[in-house]
Amino acid sequence: ADVPGSRYTWSAALTQWQDQWFLVFHADHTGPNHHYGDGMTTHLYTAPVNQPLTNAGQPYRLVDQTIVNHLPAGRVADPFLLEADGTLYLFAAAGGTPTTRIICMTNIK
Repeated sequence: ADVPGSRYTWSAALTQWQDQWFLVFHADHTGPNHHYGDGMTTHLYTAPVNQPLTNAGQPYRLVDQTIVNHLPAGRVADPFLLEADGTLYLFAAAGGTPTTRIICMTNIK
């Protein structure tokens, strides 16, 4: 899935939620509003995928890094999703070296 304004997309994970398949991944952005480490800021995205898993729809930002980092620039990446008892859990790496931590979010829409 192509994300406008991103240089790279990484760490794709395919998951099914309520009879719909989704591709979840992170994308790196650069530019004057994206200052992190080497000038990149990273956000999580998702895109619906059709059956038989051949075409991803238009991606949209699932988690903006500012929600978890509380900074104007930073990183949230490497998504992993897990469903248990009807709740969808999203685990991801947040922050930057040497302060990267694993976060968990629920009620992702």
